[in-house]
Amino acid sequence: IYSGETITLTCGIEEGGGSEWEYEWRTPDYYTPPNPRGSVMTSSVRGDYSCKGRLKDGASTTEWSDAFTVKTSVTNRAVVTLQHDWPEIYSGETITLTCGIEEGGGSEWEYEWRTPDYYTPPNPRGSMMTSSVRGDYSCKGRLKDGGSTTEWSDAFTVKTSEKPTAQLSKNSVDGRVTLTCSVGSSSSSSSSSGWKYFWYKDEKTSEPLKPGDDVLLQSGSFSPSGGGVYWCRGGRGDPVYYTEYSHPVVTNRAVVTLQHDWPEIYSGETITLTCGIEEGGGSEWEYEWRTSDYYTPPHPRGSMMTSSVRGDYSCKGRLKDGASTTEWSDAFTLKTSGMSVSIFDPHRLQHFSTESLSLSCEGNSAEWRVMKADESGFMSSCSYWGQMTGSTCNTTRASSGVYWCESATQSSNAANITTHSGDVILVSSVHPVTGGHSVTLGCMLRTKDLLHNVDFYKNAKLLPNGVGGELLISAVTKSDEGFYKCRGRNSPPVLVYLFMVGVYLCVDPEEAASSSVFLVPLVVGLVSGVLLIILLLLILRCYRKSKGEIYSF
Repeated sequence: IYSGETITLTCGIEEGGGSEWEYEWRTPDYYTPPNPRGSVMTSSVRGDYSCKGRLKDGASTTEWSDAFTVKTSVTNRAVVTLQHDWPEIYSGETITLTCGIEEGGGSEWEYEWRTPDYYTPPNPRGSMMTSSVRGDYSCKGRLKDGGSTTEWSDAFTVKTSEKPTAQLSKNSVDGRVTLTCSVGSSSSSSSSSGWKYFWYKDEKTSEPLKPGDDVLLQSGSFSPSGGGVYWCRGGRGDPVYYTEYSHPVVTNRAVVTLQHDWPEIYSGETITLTCGIEEGGGSEWEYEWRTSDYYTPPHPRGSMMTSSVRGDYSCKGRLKDGASTTEWSDAFTLKTSGMSVSIFDPHRLQHFSTESLSLSCEGNSAEWRVMKADESGFMSSCSYWGQMTGSTCNTTRASSGVYWCESATQSSNAANITTHSGDVILVSSVHPVTGGHSVTLGCMLRTKDLLHNVDFYKNAKLLPNGVGGELLISAVTKSDEGFYKCRGRNSPPVLVYLFMVGVYLCVDPEEAASSSVFLVPLVVGLVSGVLLIILLLLILRCYRKSKGEIYSF
């Protein structure tokens, strides 16, 4: 029987009844006195109904009948809903569930709950349930008079994910840095997921930055006014549920400066560069360097770089925990006076025998030429085997030999170029490697593709640390000297000999050339010729030692 439905009840006299009887009723709401037509009762009220018969002469009555209880059901459905429209709920987070009565509800209802852990009896204020326990939740509504209830609602399953970590990203446009904090999927906006964001500077255990510090707590982004280390985390709900802290992000800038206030730097001269962190720096930092020829991995004592090679130098700072770095600094271009030879196309010392080659003379001489000494000792200028255009010598077919630049008064460093007729060469820096710097070796096919399925060997022993077709020696020491080779699939091995300036027995050609430039700048004619011949003999001696598949770098 459903709430509001009209029913008919009949009062019967066992083993009797008839026109001599009249009937009385007791209902949930009222009493009806004896009535000869009262054997039938219509009602829409739930509760207990009793009757008794009385003889019309009034001399005798029956006892009151047993109570007949009218129970009614309701057609409304109970439904559990999550109060927050959050796409994801996290472990330990407090949520609010609501029990709603479809096409009903109101002050005449009270509510019962079945949770993963317990049962709550009917409560007029129980339409809302807060919990941080995952599992199934059901509810039902009960009319306060206790006569009718809904069925139990379908179970609402609360699923939780692990406590999230806030994500902090950095974007820099025209020197202005913007930090953005987010939680969970990038497709969920902060407003729909309910997150507010809290920002911290220098120490994540400090008090959050306030709106007066250029921070909007409701916003996931802000632009800091100065350099520093920043963290963020998200919070939502009441009580506030916090995510884990984000990784730190650095907004400081790295700057390369020359330690010496010299108006001019000369070829072969050693200078010191410093990597500085604006509005920061200190023992918690380590430093990386990038030049045109090599890369140095993070090092806590790496804020200073010594070099005698011209080109672009950049650095960046990295927090020692490895979580965040500055951007690469603007390049510091080291320009030197004097003369040097530069191999710039291709930028390597090993070449295929069919390749073209370009060499350039750089320095302060107005009249220079590119020279070459082959294996037999025959010396010739670019005009003999190539074409000199300005300061650049171009040849359509590379050949092995020692190359250098010279003018009437100066000679440059020398480059030992080797050519190969096979299908693979070993690629490395064109400049000498100094202690503590890194060097990368790779195998290149004649098609100019780098091999990726490569084994590297040192002194005929397989090396275990070749990755992705390259071998990185991060900090060269004397123990790294030796014969190196790479072997690709169906490719012959290519040998390379690695030595460092000051360790190998041969004199570094650049040092010898530089000495002649600065010690005897006015010596010309026969004396210059004698010195040049001695220099070339030394170079050729080293070159013959590195003949064939020996490669100096």
